[in-house]
Amino acid sequence: MEVTLYSQTITFLCSLVLGGIVTGIYLLMEVMREISPPNKIILFAEDMLFTLIVCGLNLFFAIACTQGYIRWYVLAAQITVFAVIYFTLGRLLKKIVKSILNFILLCSGKIKGFFREYVCGEFTKNVAKRKKNKKVAENILKNDN
Repeated sequence: MEVTLYSQTITFLCSLVLGGIVTGIYLLMEVMREISPPNKIILFAEDMLFTLIVCGLNLFFAIACTQGYIRWYVLAAQITVFAVIYFTLGRLLKKIVKSILNFILLCSGKIKGFFREYVCGEFTKNVAKRKKNKKVAENILKNDN
């Protein structure tokens, strides 16, 4: 059976969509990488998860659309979409995520500072007043005896 131009065009267009999906998954993994603490084991697990997802998607795509063959135009379409989205929308998304994380860290630092200053500070002042009152009461009791 001969592969027609129509089927190759549809396969190419579908691979553009698959490239967008792969890029979306990669950007999601990068956001997870920004949020998670720096750890080699977590980094390895995230990379392996991404690799398995992308390999599975490409395998099912190749089986469904190209009878299991790897076509150069499918790879070219995925790489092109990945590069275009990653270097435009991806960079913008990374900047937005970093600014949101910095804002969250700033807010949590302000809340912690407020808590330490006012709540813990008042508690410490009250403890100091109680100790002082206790000493004054002990001095009064000593003086009365």
